[in-house]
Amino acid sequence: MKKICLFFLFIAMVVLILPGNGRATTMTNPNPALFAEDDGSQLFIPNSSVFSVEYYDLAGSIGYFSAFGFYFSSDPSTLIPIFGAADQGVSGSQVAKIDFAAETVYDLDNSTVQSTFTNAPGTSIGFFLHIDDDPSTPATFLRLHTESSLNSGGLDAAGTFPVLADPTAYGISFIYPQLGTFLSFHVVGGGGGITPVPEPSTLLLIGSGLVGLAAYGKKRSRKKV
Repeated sequence: MKKICLFFLFIAMVVLILPGNGRATTMTNPNPALFAEDDGSQLFIPNSSVFSVEYYDLAGSIGYFSAFGFYFSSDPSTLIPIFGAADQGVSGSQVAKIDFAAETVYDLDNSTVQSTFTNAPGTSIGFFLHIDDDPSTPATFLRLHTESSLNSGGLDAAGTFPVLADPTAYGISFIYPQLGTFLSFHVVGGGGGITPVPEPSTLLLIGSGLVGLAAYGKKRSRKKV
């Protein structure tokens, strides 16, 4: 029984380490003094109030339309912008507040409503980056998600870096691997922040190992008795 328990734990470790297992590929940490390494998170559970700061937007800086925002995992086709056209070409960082109770995204730089949405309490959220050369056309030039399964070919294009000073805040970066360059960088958190959602495969493997260990412990107790 002991060997079986160790086998489950070994398999869990291998699956967590090997690439191509559903976890995000580790991306380069933009600032190790401020952020922990990419933890591969793809979805998050938000608190009632979450703040977001836009630090870097490559597309917006060169004249393209870009939008950064979030979506509920239950409805990934409905995208809620946090930063959009009104934030293009603005010098310095942009700040927004996502109020899940009021179902509103507020632009704190000019005290206006950025967008509204229908809340789905208890539902996890992911983040997206939308880039287009003309926002008036329905065609999408490039859209990336933190959830790799929503990207073409299952492409992993997002890095999620926990903030060292506050693990409930994350640096969210998007990078197109073929280009090898950062497309955007945002920090999301504050107000209680966001909590990463463990992947089902990870929970299953860890749970299997724990069940095995519990059974082994129970067997040993019976032998002692």
